[in-house]
Amino acid sequence: MQRGRKKTSAIEYNSNFVLNYPNACSNITSTVNSFQGGVCMKGSIYTDQRCEICGGTLRHDENRDGFFCKNHLKIKVVPEKCRVKFGRQVSRRFYNYEYLKARQFLEGLRFKTIEGTYDYRDYLSKNPLGFQNLAEKWLAHKEHYISKNHHRNIKREIRKAIDTWGQTNVKAIGYGEIQDFLDSLKLSSKSKSEVRSVLHTFFTWVCRREKSVEMPDFPEVKFELGWRNIINIETQQAIISEVKRISWDINPKIWIGIKWLATYIAFRPNELRMLKESEINVSGFFVVPKAERKKAEADYHAARRY
Repeated sequence: MQRGRKKTSAIEYNSNFVLNYPNACSNITSTVNSFQGGVCMKGSIYTDQRCEICGGTLRHDENRDGFFCKNHLKIKVVPEKCRVKFGRQVSRRFYNYEYLKARQFLEGLRFKTIEGTYDYRDYLSKNPLGFQNLAEKWLAHKEHYISKNHHRNIKREIRKAIDTWGQTNVKAIGYGEIQDFLDSLKLSSKSKSEVRSVLHTFFTWVCRREKSVEMPDFPEVKFELGWRNIINIETQQAIISEVKRISWDINPKIWIGIKWLATYIAFRPNELRMLKESEINVSGFFVVPKAERKKAEADYHAARRY
C-alpha cells in the first residue's frame, strides 16, 4: 500500500461493486430471495478417502456433482465410501460407490425440511418411532395400571400387529394399512373388533407421547353378538337344589357360592373367590371390602385414559 493513499472500507467496495456491476447484484438479490422462499442447503456429504495423487483431502462440490482435491480440481472422484451428515442428529453411511444414493438421501432431507415434515427421529438407527419399539413401551406402561389377565389379552392382540408391521414407522401406518391388517386376520368380526380397539388405544397413547405423530383413521368393524341360552327361574332353582344335594357332604362352599352368584348378579366371581370367612356376618350377610373395590376402580379408570 502506498503512503498517503486513502483507505477504502468494505462498504465503499460494495458500493463500487454495485455501481460497476448492476446485473451481477440483481442476480445475487434474486438468489437471496429464493433462499428466503424455501431453499435449504443444510447438510453435506463427506468421505475419508484421499486423493490418489497427492493424498489430499477430497471435498464435495454440489455444483460439479462429485468430490475434488484442491490440488487437482479437474479430476472428479467418486469415493467408494461416503457419509451424509445433516445437523448433529442424522448421519448415514453409504458403501460400494453409492454416491448417487447419498446425494438423493441428502436432497430428500432438505425437501422434508422445506416441507416442514422433517423429524430427525425418522432417520435414527435405533428407530424410536418404530411400531415394535413403541408397542413394547406401551405394554410396559400398561402393566402398572391393569390386571394381569387384561395385560395378557392386549399383549396377545398387539403381538399380531407386531408380526405384521415390525419396526415400521408409526407415521407410515394409516387407514389402509390398518384395514389390510384386520382383513388378513382369520378371526371372527367380534375378535377383529377387539384387535381394532387395542390398536386404537395404543395409537391414542402414541399421539399423546409423540407430538409429531397424528392419529390415523380407523376402519369400522361391524359385528353382531349372538344370543345366550338362558333358563327360567324354576329350572335355575332346580339346578341349584341338585348342586346342594350332591355337594353338601363334600363341601358346602360349592353350593353357597353358586347360590350367591345366582342371587346377587352384581357380585363378581373373582370377588367371591377373594372373600374371607371373617367378612361374612353370622346372619348370612357379607360385605365386599370397599377400599379394594375403589382402588380397583381408580386403577381401571386411570388405565382407560391411556
